[in-house]
Amino acid sequence: MAVVIGLHPIELMAGAVGLRTGDQEMEFAGALREEPEEMIRCESINVNVPANAEIVLECEVLPDGWVTDEGRYGEFHGVFGDVKRNPIVKVKTITHRKNPIYHSLIMPQETTGCSGPYGQIKTMNFLREAGFRPRAAATVPGSIGFELRASLDHPKPGEGKAALLALLSQFMVKKVTVFDDDIDIFDDEQVAWAEALRVQASQDVVIVTNCPAKHMDPTVRHLELPSGRLPVTDKIGIDATIPPDIPRAAYERSRYFNPRGIKTEDYL
Repeated sequence: MAVVIGLHPIELMAGAVGLRTGDQEMEFAGALREEPEEMIRCESINVNVPANAEIVLECEVLPDGWVTDEGRYGEFHGVFGDVKRNPIVKVKTITHRKNPIYHSLIMPQETTGCSGPYGQIKTMNFLREAGFRPRAAATVPGSIGFELRASLDHPKPGEGKAALLALLSQFMVKKVTVFDDDIDIFDDEQVAWAEALRVQASQDVVIVTNCPAKHMDPTVRHLELPSGRLPVTDKIGIDATIPPDIPRAAYERSRYFNPRGIKTEDYL
């Protein structure tokens, strides 16, 4: 195996995507670059690595098995993970660029930052394949991939709930909010406005229980589970689309009268 330290963000983004079995992450990186990804062979092992790497550790996994504790390390969700028993690897060769830069990921900002754009593309494709008309999708900063927002193009009655249920079926996602296309889901003020004026909790909030969960979520208490038991979690969906019995005109935003015609120098 090779440990690669210090790459362009394109390679980091490619490494963060969840591709189908058989698809290659470096091919995905080449697609993002719009040119083939340049790879080179390691000197002491039969492994290819990105040519623009700063440092490469060429390693051999020893046959001793799981023999030592490792950690605790900061994980993608911004807290320390558990101590793990991992295999020992022997570093056979180290290669590097001249004056290499050692890049250590900052958790969780860099990890979720790299996976965020792919999460938005995945959400758009997911909704299109399910027959919806998505206008935009957003991963929420700070939620480390557990929360999604989506807006639909003039959703029909019931489509808001149907879309959020579809998105909640994804493994990592714990919270989904769906909006009309008139809401900029990247603007927290507009999001809060829509949630305040378009949501009745008894009608528009959906809770789904006993869904497959990520073990790193402390609320699933995975260390307390019996051996072999997988963690489960509850999920929440909020339908913040305009209720079907309320006309869209009821949400016409107020505007200042003739703002361009007013000159402050006329009054000061």
